[in-house]
Amino acid sequence: MSKLSKEQIKELSNKKFVLGRLKLKCDGYVITLRDGIYKRKVRTDISVDGWLKGQWLVEPDAHPESKFFMPFVRYIKMSPQSKKREKIELGMRRPDFASIGQALRHLNKVCDSVELIEENDCES
Repeated sequence: MSKLSKEQIKELSNKKFVLGRLKLKCDGYVITLRDGIYKRKVRTDISVDGWLKGQWLVEPDAHPESKFFMPFVRYIKMSPQSKKREKIELGMRRPDFASIGQALRHLNKVCDSVELIEENDCES
């Protein structure tokens, strides 16, 4: 069960994949990471085996593919005078990440094995 090293994550996060894509094999699934523009910001989109299904995001407990997506959380102030914030999980998932590095760190954390697939090894 191999995972990506910190050096590999740093090297891959310095590359830009706006027109291309980065493919990984995580726990038997083919994960595709692609940079895209959303509200004038570059975000990293993720797909599992070439698909992104809404039920994976809305019902994360019923689908094993949901673990690859980012948990959707909000931070709420405890009181108007306090600077402390409380983290509240909304029970849903997000299909995008702030950067490729954030996506790779999340995949390293939730998966048992993460391998980089070379472009000439891909079927499509």
